[in-house]
Amino acid sequence: MSNLIEYCKDHSGSRLIQKRYETGTDDEKNQIFDKISSNILSLAKDVFGNYVIQKILDNNTVDQEKNAKIMASLEGNIQELTLHMYGCRVIQKAIEVSKSS
Repeated sequence: MSNLIEYCKDHSGSRLIQKRYETGTDDEKNQIFDKISSNILSLAKDVFGNYVIQKILDNNTVDQEKNAKIMASLEGNIQELTLHMYGCRVIQKAIEVSKSS
């Protein structure tokens, strides 16, 4: 996972990271989240990266702290993201997840 952000922005890499986040151990999930946490906004606006952020939101029903960190990263950019082709999907997922908690 040397350059995880670039993997997230690649078609095959994004799928691999999503799968790893879904099936990985808690330690692996924490490592993935820690490495991408400072790039959430840019990944939310990326054609493939937005799927990684959505997967993390979807799989953090138990770990609300990570979802709160994602929401804090998106805060202040909600309007921009709702108008963005890929960012709007992340906002929709965030709303969906927040309603179910």
